[in-house]
Amino acid sequence: MAVSELWRLIERDRGSQPAVITVHSVSLTPTQVSADDFAVEEFTVSGVTAGERVIGVVPAGDTCAVGAAFVSAADTIKVTFVNPTAGALTPDAGTFEFVTIT
Repeated sequence: MAVSELWRLIERDRGSQPAVITVHSVSLTPTQVSADDFAVEEFTVSGVTAGERVIGVVPAGDTCAVGAAFVSAADTIKVTFVNPTAGALTPDAGTFEFVTIT
């Protein structure tokens, strides 16, 4: 199901006003994650607002798993990168897409 179709199916608790789903694309360069560890990194993502929820992340590659992502402040998303391997890894740099819902 396309994101544009999904927003029509989701309604908020307050009446029948549909939720708004937005895709934010941004070029990011994550830093290294130690072996068998995780790292939370903060990135500027213009347009996100406090109160939005991140419901999906499309990373630039698959070097490290994305454990969670959340809006921590206006124009700011924090992302948890997980490295379950025995060696340090650096998540792939490139375009990340964050799907948010208001």
